[in-house]
Amino acid sequence: MGDVLMRLARTRETIIARSRWELFCDTVKQIAPLSEIGIRLRPHHHVLTTVSAHNERFLSLEDFLNGGEQERLERWGNVDGRAEIQRRINGVMFPLSSGQLTFIRFAAQVCLHIENGTMVLFDEPEIHLHPNYISDFVRLLSSLLSKTGSFAILATHSAYFVREVTRSQVIVLHQAINNQIQVLTPRLRTFGADIGEISHFVFEDQLFGNLVQQVRERLKRDPAQAAKYLSALESELSVEAWMSLNREIPRKERK
Repeated sequence: MGDVLMRLARTRETIIARSRWELFCDTVKQIAPLSEIGIRLRPHHHVLTTVSAHNERFLSLEDFLNGGEQERLERWGNVDGRAEIQRRINGVMFPLSSGQLTFIRFAAQVCLHIENGTMVLFDEPEIHLHPNYISDFVRLLSSLLSKTGSFAILATHSAYFVREVTRSQVIVLHQAINNQIQVLTPRLRTFGADIGEISHFVFEDQLFGNLVQQVRERLKRDPAQAAKYLSALESELSVEAWMSLNREIPRKERK
């Protein structure tokens, strides 16, 4: 990230009438204030830095472009190109979560490379990305794509990504019985849909997990005790799972 930050800071190119650095910083603000997010510097640097409680040198994104040209060049020359972005709170350094780092890396790469009419390809970007950041991820990507006349193709196994787009934007690749690949559009209206429904209707996941299936099998093996057994589990099962299982108990055995 140190090297990517340097490239972003040095470029004078603009996109959608704003500098690439500004676009990147606007994105990072969603995680924390720019004064708290930054990069480690090599030792013995003295220009516009702050020393943490662990005697680490730190350059925040807020200070990255401050000062005159000579000051910036000296400061940038001491950025550790292999360092990861960190967060400093009250002088103490904290690592970011894997989801936060993934989101920031994505923002940096897209803001650095996107041009008018770009095709952007993603392969399972949900890896290490917390579901809370997926909506922000899609919002940033959608904004950049629409303003640059670009488009993206995204391969995913995440229902959270599917929930952020309309079903006309979703293509399901399904392997048929004859091993041929079918290209389908989901029947479910995906935009804003329930995550469980997307998992079932788009990804064909089971509505209930394996443990619920084991409960169902036990109910079938011993119908006479099924109602008693299910009653004991009522406080642990979801309402949907309990209702589904209860329907399978013979009516005369229900309580």
